[in-house]
Amino acid sequence: MKTKYLLPLLLLLLFNVIGGAAQNAKTDKPKRTVMLGQIVKDSFTGVRLKAHVTLMRQDSTVVDTITCKGWYGNYFARFEVEAKPAKYIVKAECEGYASNCQGYEIKRVARNRGFKMPDLNLKKLAKSDIYKEVDLDGVVVTGTKVKFTYRGDTIVYNASAFNVPDGSMLDALVRQLPGAEIKSNGDIYINGKKIDYLTLNGKDFFKGNNKIMLDNLPHYTVQDLKVYHKSTEKSRLVGKEVEKKDYVMDVELKREYNRGYISNAEVAGGTRQRYMARLFGLYYDDRTRFSVFGNVNNVNENRSPGREGDWSPSNSPQGQTVTKQVGASLSTQNKSGSLREQFDAIASWNDVTDITRSSSEQFASAGNIFNRSSSTSVQKEFRLYANNKITYTDESTFYLQSSTSFNYGDGTNNSSSEHAIFDSEGNMAADSPTNRSQTISLTKFRTTSVNESFMFGFDLPWGDKLGFNLNGSYTSNKPQDRFSLSNNEYLRENKNDLRRVYADSHNNSYNYGASAYYSVELNNWMVSLSQKYNQNMISTNLLNYRLERLGGLYNRFDQQQLDRLPSTRDSLLIALDMQNSKTYNLLTREYKGEPTLRYNHNNTYFSLSLPYRLVRERINYRCASVDTTAVRRKWLVEPSLFFNKWNDKFEVSASYSLSSSQPGMESLMPIDNDINPLARRVNNPNLKTSVTHNINSYVSFIFKNKSSLSIALNGSVYTDMIGTRTTYNTQTGAYAYMSD
Repeated sequence: MKTKYLLPLLLLLLFNVIGGAAQNAKTDKPKRTVMLGQIVKDSFTGVRLKAHVTLMRQDSTVVDTITCKGWYGNYFARFEVEAKPAKYIVKAECEGYASNCQGYEIKRVARNRGFKMPDLNLKKLAKSDIYKEVDLDGVVVTGTKVKFTYRGDTIVYNASAFNVPDGSMLDALVRQLPGAEIKSNGDIYINGKKIDYLTLNGKDFFKGNNKIMLDNLPHYTVQDLKVYHKSTEKSRLVGKEVEKKDYVMDVELKREYNRGYISNAEVAGGTRQRYMARLFGLYYDDRTRFSVFGNVNNVNENRSPGREGDWSPSNSPQGQTVTKQVGASLSTQNKSGSLREQFDAIASWNDVTDITRSSSEQFASAGNIFNRSSSTSVQKEFRLYANNKITYTDESTFYLQSSTSFNYGDGTNNSSSEHAIFDSEGNMAADSPTNRSQTISLTKFRTTSVNESFMFGFDLPWGDKLGFNLNGSYTSNKPQDRFSLSNNEYLRENKNDLRRVYADSHNNSYNYGASAYYSVELNNWMVSLSQKYNQNMISTNLLNYRLERLGGLYNRFDQQQLDRLPSTRDSLLIALDMQNSKTYNLLTREYKGEPTLRYNHNNTYFSLSLPYRLVRERINYRCASVDTTAVRRKWLVEPSLFFNKWNDKFEVSASYSLSSSQPGMESLMPIDNDINPLARRVNNPNLKTSVTHNINSYVSFIFKNKSSLSIALNGSVYTDMIGTRTTYNTQTGAYAYMSD
C-alpha cells in the first residue's frame, strides 16, 4: 500500500475509535462531573498554605471540605462537582491565619473538565499561638533515619541519612544514593535511568549543565533529593501533557537555607605547575535566585576528579586544557508567580594543547596496512552563551513565553602532523613506507548565532485549547579560513607533491517557522492536532586556492608566514582550484501535521502520534563539473507510541517510534574531491532515505523492604543505513571514501 493512502486510513480509524467511545458514553449517560481547583496563599509572602478549604452552595450548604495537598510546597485543593452552571462559596481556614471567603460561578461547562478558582489569600494573625511549648517529662524518643522512601512514582532521598565528609559538595552526596551513578561528564543515572536535568527547589538551575550544581552546592544545605517525572515547560503552560515528561532530580534545600547566601571557594596546586581555583556564590529567597561562579584550571577538568575511577574512553582527558570560565544565573518571579524570568550567561576561554602519537594496523585482502602518525594541535577559543526566558501565565487560561539565546565563538587552531603508511609489500624494519607526509595548518574561525522562540496560547470558553508558536534563528560562520602546507612523498613511484592550500569556507543560514496547536478533551482522553511550517536556507561557499601554483615562496615548504596571501585579488584567482571548490544555496520547506491521541488517568499514561510531513528542497549547486538546480519532494510518516503505568509496587513503560533520515542534497551531487590527495572523497547520488524503528521497554518492581529490581529491553531495526566504502591504492598509499 502506498504511503499516501496509509495516513487517511489511520486517521479514519482513529476518529472511528473516538466516535465509538463518544457514542457509548452518550448511550450510558453517566453523571458528568468537573473539577474545581483552589490555591490558598499567604497574603504577604505569596507562599502556598496547607489550608482547610470548604466548598458551599449559594445557600451555604456544605458540598465538601478538603485539606490542600501537594508536593514541593505546591499545595492545592480539588473538588468534584456536577457539571452544570452553578454558584458557590469557598471558605479557607489555616492555623495562625484569619479565615477568608470568596464567591465563584460556573457560567458555562461545554467540554471543560475543570476550572481554576481565583487564588484565596489569608492574612496572618498578629498574635498567633500556633507554636506552643509542651513538656514531655520522662519521654525518650529514639529512632533511625530512613534513607529513601517512595511517594507514588517519586523517590525521596533523605540527605541527613547519609554520612558525607565535611566540605563535600552535592556530587559526593549523590554518589552515596542507592542505585545512583554519576558519570565523569556530570550525567546522573538512577537505577540505570538517566536524569534529564537537575532542579533547585523545583526551579531550573543552569538547565542541562549538572556539573555547576554538583560541584558548587554544599551538601549540608540539602534537605531532600526527589527523583520524579516532571511535565515539560510546554505541557505546564498548556495545562496538559502534550510532551513526554522529563526525568528530573530536584534538590530541596533545608528551610534555613531557603533565604540567604551560599558561597564557597577552592584553590589547589600541584607538581608540574598544575593548578585549579573555583568560586561560587548564590543568593536566594522565595522569589529570586542569583548565582555567579568562576573556574580556572589546567588539569582538564571543571569538576572534582571522580571518586570511583569513572573515566570512560569517550570522556577521558586528552592533551592539556587550560580553562577559564565565568557564569551568572538569575531566576525571579512576581508575588503570584504569574510572571517569571530566567537568565543564564556563561563565558569561557579555553586553550587546548594535544600531542598524539599512534600506530595502527588495518586488515585487508591485498595485505595488511600499517599506519604511523604523530600530531600536535594548539587551539585557543573564546565562547559566550546567553539565554533569557520570560514566561507569563494568567490563572492557567492564558500563557505566553519568549526565549532568546545568543552564541558567539572566536578562535584559532595551529596544528602540525607527520604520517606514514606501510603495507605488507613494504619493509617496516627498514623504515621504507609506501608514502610519507608532513603537514602544518592554521585555522581561523568565528561563529555567531541568534535564536528566538515565541509561544502563546489560551483556553477557549468551551474547554478546548489553542496554541501558537513562532521561532527564528540566524547563524554566521565567517571568517572560516584554513591555511595548510603539506608535502606528500610517494616513495614507490618516486614522486613528490607539495601543496599550499588556502580554504575559504564561510557560510550563513537562517531558519524560521510557525505552528498552531488545537486540542479537545473527552473525559480522560485528549485529541489534538498541530500544523507546522518551517523554512530553512543554507548558503555555503567553499573556495580552495592552490597557492603553490603561484611559485616563488609559495612553492617551498616554509613554515613562516603560513597565512600570507597574494597582494592582489587577480593573483589569488589564478590559484583557484575549480575542481575542488563549490558554492551552493539549499532551500528547505517543510509542512508537518501531527494528530495525537492521549489517555491519562489513574497513574496510566498512553499516547499515539501519527506525524506526517512533506519536505520540499531546492539546491542551486555550482562547481567545475556541475552547474545545476535540483529539487526533491518527499512524504514521510513517523508514528510513535508510548505507554506508562505506575504505582507504589511497580512501574512499566513501553514505547515504539519510527524515524526517517534523508541524505543531504549536497551529498548527492556527482562530484569528486581530491584536495587532500591521500584522502579522496567521492559523492554517491544513489543514496536512499534511512529508516529506524526503535522499541524500548522498562519494568521496575518495588518490594516491601524498599529494595527494587529493574529490567530494561531496548532494540532497533535499521533499513537503508548509510556507511562508508573505503578503497586503498597499494601504489600510492592513498584512500578513497564514498558513502554507500
